[in-house]
Amino acid sequence: MKVACTGGTPRRITQQALEQAMAKAWKSSFYSISQVSNTVFMAHFRNQEDMIWVYTRQPWSVNSEIMLLDWFDMNVHASSKEDYKFEHILVTIRAYGIHRNKRSLSLLEDIMNQVGVASDYHILQENNLFTRQDYIWGVANLKVGDPVKDRVIVNYSDNTNGIGYLHYERIKRICLFYGVLFHTAQNCNFRNSLITKRAKSNQTDLHIPTQRFGQWIIDEDYVPTEDKTRHFNI
Repeated sequence: MKVACTGGTPRRITQQALEQAMAKAWKSSFYSISQVSNTVFMAHFRNQEDMIWVYTRQPWSVNSEIMLLDWFDMNVHASSKEDYKFEHILVTIRAYGIHRNKRSLSLLEDIMNQVGVASDYHILQENNLFTRQDYIWGVANLKVGDPVKDRVIVNYSDNTNGIGYLHYERIKRICLFYGVLFHTAQNCNFRNSLITKRAKSNQTDLHIPTQRFGQWIIDEDYVPTEDKTRHFNI
């Protein structure tokens, strides 16, 4: 486990703070946590069932900081604990603006796969489609460091199409300039490199914005109203 950070300086947390937060969150699935390095921790479990319960209910947070999880096999990775890359995270994704009478499991799976890879742990079912009036939802395995999407084109079975607006549950820090998880535009290496390049070439008239992605990816209140509520009239 480690604090998720793709830009700027990652916040330091103590083993005690992590243990207290995870014991409260994981309840009976919690066993113990050890510290591997200054930034990496190891969670220990009584059995595989508890381990999978924790892994499939990501993301977990400590003092508002998301923790990245990854599998670790002592027999295979015993010499590389501090170099583990934590490249993926499971995230629940909502898709707003999908007409109720056009929703399908294949459509939802396609949306998940446009953003990342639909989670094998989370089998898509009818309740993913119709439990909520204004959105459908699923879980995808996202690659940390790759830009997410704020919207996708959806192709319906009747040969029409529309737009699905995406919201990433419990992820409150996504760069609205580049779309990468776990940093802001202020600490975006890609944006800052563009600003530096502009300064070196004296292109003072070229403005580089702080936001290119819809704010609804981190705050569902910003989902365009007409697409969030259109299906209520069907």
